[in-house]
Amino acid sequence: MPTTLLELCETAAISPGCALKVEAGGRVLAVFNINGEFFVTDDACTHGPGSLSEGCVDGDVIECIFHN
Repeated sequence: MPTTLLELCETAAISPGCALKVEAGGRVLAVFNINGEFFVTDDACTHGPGSLSEGCVDGDVIECIFHN
């Protein structure tokens, strides 16, 4: 299966320890900068209606604002 690359955002738009909500390719994603490394997940919390990009980044742990 071929890989499809999506341009999500400029890396400078996300400070270390922060996240950014991005809509691309028909999906809502959260992009995280963890000590200069970038990670992408679905923005929706797996437990309910929380947004992961609006949560707290504590080291390499993401806490949903709705669920803590």
